[in-house]
Amino acid sequence: MRIEPAGAAERGAWCRVQRACSPLVPLAPADLEHDERSLPVVKRWLVREEGGHAIACGALRTHALFAQPGRLALDLYVMPAARRAGVGGTLLRHLMDEARALGASTVRTYAPAGDPAWDVLAVRHDLLEVERDRFCVRELGPHPAAEGTFVLLDEHRAADAWRLEERLHAALGTAAPYVGGYERWRARVLDGPGCGVGNVLIESDRQGRIVGFAAMRRLAADPATAYHLFTGVAEHARGRGIAGKLKGAAAAWAAAHGVRRLVADTSPGNEPMLRANLAAGYQAVRDVRNLEGRVLAPPGE
Repeated sequence: MRIEPAGAAERGAWCRVQRACSPLVPLAPADLEHDERSLPVVKRWLVREEGGHAIACGALRTHALFAQPGRLALDLYVMPAARRAGVGGTLLRHLMDEARALGASTVRTYAPAGDPAWDVLAVRHDLLEVERDRFCVRELGPHPAAEGTFVLLDEHRAADAWRLEERLHAALGTAAPYVGGYERWRARVLDGPGCGVGNVLIESDRQGRIVGFAAMRRLAADPATAYHLFTGVAEHARGRGIAGKLKGAAAAWAAAHGVRRLVADTSPGNEPMLRANLAAGYQAVRDVRNLEGRVLAPPGE
């Protein structure tokens, strides 16, 4: 097998491997191209077997939420048929070497809970679980009924939605400090493939202030699926059923746009949002570990 850089011409092959390994939120070449335009660091690799078929892929990129200097997100996917042959370990060593060459001090990667191959890799590279995401899915069927109404964000209020998300992220107490900024938020929530003000559903108070919103991304790789980029309610407005209203608004928006599947993820510790998901008909399908570790020089260096 050989590891080779994945440039623009290899985006399709990279996505095919990612989709085979992570079908809940599959990526398309347009998503990779957007990352390359909007993130300071994006480097990707493919692993090919002797016949030239791609059997694994990996990436290092600036983390969209935790964008401190020295911290990179690490992606690693191995095709099911190529597992248990040392491919993942070889690719992870390569990625860690590349991260060190880029000057990174810390990497964060993601692994399904209960994956024994990732357990081995995590121990070998001192990657510790720092957080966990619970993915929930709601299948809407071929002809979903609208469950409410929705109000869309308009361009002149985009900064208000950004400020609310900034406050909510800052209060989450995540394992890494959130680094935002309006331009970074806009690139992630409004300007990416399948995003836009027409995909952000808002709830306002009597004074017209945004007190909650759900930002949806219609997947370029599967337009019948939409992913909740973010759903949040201002702290002072909680307890009024706004999260449930936003979930109903998401279903109504989906019915109006041909979306048949909604995917959300949140921390298992965020009990109010998990309850809102379950009450809205979402099913918990997978926990994904956030693994983080130092980028260390190999022994002897």
